[in-house]
Amino acid sequence: MRPNKLLRHIETKHMDLKNKPLQFFESKLKELNASQCVLPHFTNINEKAMHASYLISLRIPKSGKLHTIGESLILPSIKDAVGVMFGDTCLKEIEVIPLSNDRVARRIEDMSKWVDGQLINTLKRSKFFSLQLDESTDIQNLSQLIVFIHFEWNSEQHENILFCEPIIQGISEEIFETLDAHIKSKELNWRNSVGISTDGARAMCGKNSGVVTRVLKQSPNASWTHCSLNREALVSKTISDDLKNVLIRENHQLYEE
Repeated sequence: MRPNKLLRHIETKHMDLKNKPLQFFESKLKELNASQCVLPHFTNINEKAMHASYLISLRIPKSGKLHTIGESLILPSIKDAVGVMFGDTCLKEIEVIPLSNDRVARRIEDMSKWVDGQLINTLKRSKFFSLQLDESTDIQNLSQLIVFIHFEWNSEQHENILFCEPIIQGISEEIFETLDAHIKSKELNWRNSVGISTDGARAMCGKNSGVVTRVLKQSPNASWTHCSLNREALVSKTISDDLKNVLIRENHQLYEE
């Protein structure tokens, strides 16, 4: 800034500082430089704390533990270990890791949205995909619709979970509407679907209004496959006791090896 403009700025904005000695402004310059050095340090610490928070939040659901374990057990344990190994100096940096129940939940949701976004972007660039539907109950005896998707990417076959949503009645109309709403919300094209695999339940493969019939109307190039796991489960209910005992014995020996 030119001297005349600097003088005008002081006279109009900081008249009380006009007659201060040179040493005053030199000390202010040192304070400014010191604060600028401290700010990147704290920014770096906050970035590392956020990174650590995401890594720990990823492990919590994998272990099947409650979100509160981050704040009640994991963070205190880290502080104990760091305090013993490195002393109290590093504890201040550890204490800024956000691991409250709500923050862990938000981290998990953020990572879930990111993974879902990556999957959808890949599916949009893939020419074909096939679906596998499974209706089951969770530990609270609530019905859940789980949809797996198979697709080709970079000349390789891939499989992933497309979504899992609760269903109330379990009828074909509800299941299809849930599936159709998700496909459309992600802007996927039904015509790229070349296959669907389900169990043999009437809601799934009913001739007139089953889920498979509804899907095939949207995807004329698709074909239905009876899920092999369900076929094996059905066979296991009708085999003789002698054959069942042989299978149990052979499988037991196989797992022992």
